[in-house]
Amino acid sequence: MNYYNLVKIGNIKIGERRKGQPIVREGLLVTQAVKDNEDEIFLPFPGFNRKGVESLDVVLPFDDANLNFEVGYVSFATIKFYSKTYKELAQTNKEQANTLEDNVKYDAIVPYIIKEVQDKDATVIMGQPLSEYAQNIEAPFILFGQKNDNLIQELKMEYTGILKCMIHKVSGLGEVFHFKTKSKATINAIVSQLTLIDRLTNHQTAGLVLKMKPYRKQYNKNVFPFIDLALPATSSIEVNQLLQEHLEARKCQMLSIQDLEEEFKNKYPSLINCSKFNPKNMEIEFESNMDVVHEIVDEVEESATSSTKRAEIETLTNKLAERFQITSTQKTMFTTLVKRMSEHYDDVDTLEAEIVSEIEKVSNENEGKIPLKMIADLVKKYTK
Repeated sequence: MNYYNLVKIGNIKIGERRKGQPIVREGLLVTQAVKDNEDEIFLPFPGFNRKGVESLDVVLPFDDANLNFEVGYVSFATIKFYSKTYKELAQTNKEQANTLEDNVKYDAIVPYIIKEVQDKDATVIMGQPLSEYAQNIEAPFILFGQKNDNLIQELKMEYTGILKCMIHKVSGLGEVFHFKTKSKATINAIVSQLTLIDRLTNHQTAGLVLKMKPYRKQYNKNVFPFIDLALPATSSIEVNQLLQEHLEARKCQMLSIQDLEEEFKNKYPSLINCSKFNPKNMEIEFESNMDVVHEIVDEVEESATSSTKRAEIETLTNKLAERFQITSTQKTMFTTLVKRMSEHYDDVDTLEAEIVSEIEKVSNENEGKIPLKMIADLVKKYTK
């Protein structure tokens, strides 16, 4: 049985991270779905550049807002399926089994999206293989269990919105760009606009050209960007004319959007056919998912911190970086971690003790190593 997904050909972003530092654009970045390994940044999509654009004309593929903009708890991971050789050896000598080469240790290594799926009266957590990245590998859907707080935490899931849209005169029908956001301001804005547009079009949104624009808001001393979708019209006359042309065109089209939606709504196998999650059969590496920047801390917030405390934090950062032999690659992320944790502890001695405890725990869990990803995960943990 085939499970359909729209073909993702690129991303829409409002910023990204480069070597641990946020790069924020005034406009929208349209990028390919590949990174430049040298700079650790996403490459511009053909016809676009790194400066970004002020706005985009986008088209939604479905009438169903929940298919256009999926909102819920999500995580991304690489799942490695243990081979029979590894499992047999691990029963008697797990240490030796872990030294096997990847091509012997694993049967398959596949990227997954882990998300909430509604199953009748219950919400379950399911892992869906991203087959476009592993075309020659048959990978199962994985049922992790019924949704609960512990499972969400264990699977490092975050409340996320994923907008799937075509860029007018850039992508063809079914070729979509993904805009991914963890910002509640953006999620609320897009949901509100889609609800309004859905009512105006009498639930016939697919094919309507919308304007996608970035804006900024300020709350106390925090300035953050958000994205909005709107009809490219302001007066009631313009709105009526635009909607009339769109609805007339919909009457003549041969394609049934409703039939298309059914294909995508029913893209998940029955739970009976899913593989049940068994840690003994697989290893999961979660993505830090920090390439997209959605919240910017205004410089005013930093200046509000007393010069004395800033100096203490800087001294502590250098001291602990030397103690744990933090590399230059890790230093930026480690510095961010110290700053984030300092927001939770007023006393520097207590702060130092907590950082030491967290880093030692990571080190012990990784055979004396301190992976950059683990530092990034701690930054998330202590971000207010």
